[in-house]
Amino acid sequence: MGRPRVYALNMVDEMHKKGYSIDCEELSSMLGGTVVETVATTGQGLEPLLDALVLVAEQDRQDHPMRIPYDHHLEEAIERVQKLTADLHPGGLEAQQSRWLSIGWSKTSCGPRCRRPAHSKQCRAGHLE
Repeated sequence: MGRPRVYALNMVDEMHKKGYSIDCEELSSMLGGTVVETVATTGQGLEPLLDALVLVAEQDRQDHPMRIPYDHHLEEAIERVQKLTADLHPGGLEAQQSRWLSIGWSKTSCGPRCRRPAHSKQCRAGHLE
């Protein structure tokens, strides 16, 4: 978390054969790191991948938090859980850490039953309020 990242988008040869393409610049922006197209079996993209890794290693170390935006309902729930976490552990977690903790906690605490209307109110009452 909070580290510069380089992603190898592998098997792009198979993707291109099927007529697909990915906007690596847009994906890089979304992921908060450099995305390099590669084909492991042929070594295609290895040089650009190594160049990207060297560039990241040579840069000053800065925080580059990855933030995946969710719809406003989930963002509100995440913020509420982050507030609860901050109240329980004042000064204990950075904002990005508490966000990831909140997202992970919400995925595991209720499970599939929260997707059922009969249980969603109970989950909200018991876990988020």
